[in-house]
Amino acid sequence: MLSPNTTIATYVLWKCIEAVYCIGIHQKLAPYPNATIALVYAASVNVIFYTGILEPSCLRPSYVSFMDRLTDHRLHHLNRGLLSIFGTDAAEGYEDFFPDLKPELCSRKFIESILVWVI
Repeated sequence: MLSPNTTIATYVLWKCIEAVYCIGIHQKLAPYPNATIALVYAASVNVIFYTGILEPSCLRPSYVSFMDRLTDHRLHHLNRGLLSIFGTDAAEGYEDFFPDLKPELCSRKFIESILVWVI
């Protein structure tokens, strides 16, 4: 019964969470899902976008392309090099991209600490 397939494991996990939530509704421990469905959807989308920005290699390419279309191709315009400083793989797949920074709009501290090292 145990399977290394992550899709099956994720499905079983969410079905268990759903069953526990339904039991909570019947016992009046959890609210009826009037706004809960929207909150669960918002939380799910938040996790997918967070992962898509910080660790794009962890998502399926179809998810990344969907998010890119949804944001009108603005995900490619993020300065992912700055996020890579924190130990993420945010720049993986975007190594060629460097944002068109205007030095007159950047702070002096940013130019001294980041921009000089990139050039």
